[in-house]
Amino acid sequence: MYSRPLIAFAVSFTLILSTAFSSTVMARRSGGDPGISYVAYSYPDLSPETWDDVRPWTRGDGRELCGQGVEPQIDFDWEDGSVFACGEDDVAVQFTGYIQVPRSGLYTFYNESDDGFILKINRRKVVSDWESQGPETYNGSGRIYLLANARYSFEIWYFEDGGGAELSLYWSRGRMTPELVPGSWLSH
Repeated sequence: MYSRPLIAFAVSFTLILSTAFSSTVMARRSGGDPGISYVAYSYPDLSPETWDDVRPWTRGDGRELCGQGVEPQIDFDWEDGSVFACGEDDVAVQFTGYIQVPRSGLYTFYNESDDGFILKINRRKVVSDWESQGPETYNGSGRIYLLANARYSFEIWYFEDGGGAELSLYWSRGRMTPELVPGSWLSH
C-alpha cells in the first residue's frame, strides 16, 4: 500500500523529531550556561535621595545602558568604586537567568545590599527591599518552596544610590546558617 521511499521518509522524519525533542528536554534539565546575566543602567539626571520612587523595570525613566555581561554568582563589594563600570552612584542593575536547587524544600533567601534590592523567582516577588540603605547582615528576606532540579526563572533588581556599594544573595533551609547562593545553582 505505501511505497518504500515513503516509509523510509516517515521513519527518518520520526527519528529527527524524537532526537530534536530529547535534546530540548535535556537542555531544560541541564539549566543552560553557567552564571547569571546582567544589564546595568546609569541615571545621570537623577537627583539625590529619589531612588525610593524610581522603578527601573518600567523603562523610559532617563536611564542609559552602561554595561552588560555574565557573572558567576551574586556576591559583589564595589566599596566606593564603579558598579560594573557605570559609575559610583545612581546605577541600577537587572540580573536574569534561572535557579536550580539540589533538594526540594522551603528556601529562605536573604539580601545584603547597599542599596535597594528585589528578588523574583518564577515572577513571584520573594524579597522586596527597595530603599536607600546601608548593608546590614541580611537586609531583607523571603521564603519560597522549590523542587529539586526544577529550573525556575530568576530576576534581581538592584540599585546603588550613594556611598558604598555591595550586593550579596544568601540562602538557608530550616535552622541552618545562611550561605551564599552557589554559582552552580545559577544559569542563563
